[in-house]
Amino acid sequence: MADPTTRQKLIDAGIQAVLAGSYHGVGLSKILADAGVPKGSFYHYFQSKEDFGVSLIEHSGQRQAEMIQEVLTDRRKKPSERLQAFLEIVRDCVEENDYQAPCLVGKLAQELGNLSDPMREAIRFALNQRCSILAKCIAEGQKDGEISSQEPAEILADFVNDSLEGARVRMSIERNSKPMDQMIELVVGSLLRG
Repeated sequence: MADPTTRQKLIDAGIQAVLAGSYHGVGLSKILADAGVPKGSFYHYFQSKEDFGVSLIEHSGQRQAEMIQEVLTDRRKKPSERLQAFLEIVRDCVEENDYQAPCLVGKLAQELGNLSDPMREAIRFALNQRCSILAKCIAEGQKDGEISSQEPAEILADFVNDSLEGARVRMSIERNSKPMDQMIELVVGSLLRG
């Protein structure tokens, strides 16, 4: 019987290895060594490297959704303040990681052309989950009249998410926070104003 603790060790080591390199560039030997798991044990926990990749995305996406949910449902703040706090958390996280991608889902989305359909679907699910949480916060702000109702909350959430991903990539390239700061100012300061 497969040990769930060992499975989690493999997932954690896999996430770190992929964030440090790339999905296609990391070998299973390194992940097994980093997790302290014997080489023959991998297939007790995952059917294939693709199955492992899907598990990495699902785990990372779920952790991310929990963090976003916590920030965007904080009723002590207005919806626009929650959105700004979320975007600032992402900016700060990229800064703290020396302008490298701290988000596995976002990083793998950039490798999308080389990913299998099951991995692409796992990424799509994680991104849709993020957009759904954003849309609920935006809709709450629209209901209160604090956020513009000119566009549906779902479209605004998709735009915020896409802008976030683009700004995060530019931060990594430019190695400074200016792209994210500009995006936050434009999105929160202008676009979402009711």
